[in-house]
Amino acid sequence: MGDHAAYRVDVRRGSADRQATPDADLIRLVFVAAGGMSLTPKNPDEPPIRLLAGEALYALTSISAHVEWPVNSTLYVISVPYRRLTEAGMHLDAIAGKIEAPISVLHPVMRFVEGVTAVDHPEDRFSQFVVQDLLASQLVAVMLASKHSDEAQPRLPVSLYQRALRLMIAHSADPEFTPTRLAKDLCASLRNLQRAFTREGTTVAGTLRSLRVDAARQLMSSPEGHSNSLESIAKQVAFTSRAALQRALQATDQTPEFDAM
Repeated sequence: MGDHAAYRVDVRRGSADRQATPDADLIRLVFVAAGGMSLTPKNPDEPPIRLLAGEALYALTSISAHVEWPVNSTLYVISVPYRRLTEAGMHLDAIAGKIEAPISVLHPVMRFVEGVTAVDHPEDRFSQFVVQDLLASQLVAVMLASKHSDEAQPRLPVSLYQRALRLMIAHSADPEFTPTRLAKDLCASLRNLQRAFTREGTTVAGTLRSLRVDAARQLMSSPEGHSNSLESIAKQVAFTSRAALQRALQATDQTPEFDAM
């Protein structure tokens, strides 16, 4: 379908660095259908973007960023030439940002993209043109709605699991942040919180441990990380000891390269 595309991406918990491809001159709209993600631009002047299920972001292909998925996630993506925005009279102030469109616009578009990705791409040129034009129109509609959104507009309901995940990402480096503390902060019982995570195929403690392991792995792979001991990194990511971090790394097959330190 050329520069116009719609596709589904199923990603496992983890992270990746995305390099800029400015020659492509595309804009992508990313919907989080399940799970969550964060995008941190390499440019320090650009703020990080964090999404939960039901939320979306836009990003130009000229961006270089670090992307993380705190849990296994499903994404739907629309990719069209940036000129389709300028033809509609829109010019962006940032190369990436969170979509603030109301649910009445965002949800139908996400369902449309889900439907497009579920069928084979048309082979005849006329059908391809129609689909490409629809994709571009959907993206422009979301961007315009986001630009002119009213803060009073209703948003997609956020589940207990999603609210918990947001707090866990924000406070995972705090050694006093435990499942019990999380339940208290959410004004929920620990039992109901555990049930919410069980429905997602995981546990509260397991998800919190995974976030801390991912943070440790990022520190170890960074230039600064190689100058720190494993014990120092363990403290930075809220593990009680070097041995506790090593056990967690081994349990996820992420044994550090410098575990002899």
